[in-house]
Amino acid sequence: MQQRPACQFCNRIRIIVFAIIIIGFLAVRPEFAFLWKLDTTEVFAWALAVAVGLLVLWKAYHEFWKK
Repeated sequence: MQQRPACQFCNRIRIIVFAIIIIGFLAVRPEFAFLWKLDTTEVFAWALAVAVGLLVLWKAYHEFWKK
């Protein structure tokens, strides 16, 4: 049986959906009450800043150091 290679976009969407389901499950469980005290705006801002920083470092690595 021949199978086509998996689409990268589809794989990423599956991972994101799976992560959202896990986060949602953890958020509604009573034993994880500490998650209610998190400021989601601040967490998202830090996650975005880290992601942009890692992207810049990755692109710089590929542009200048990796030949």
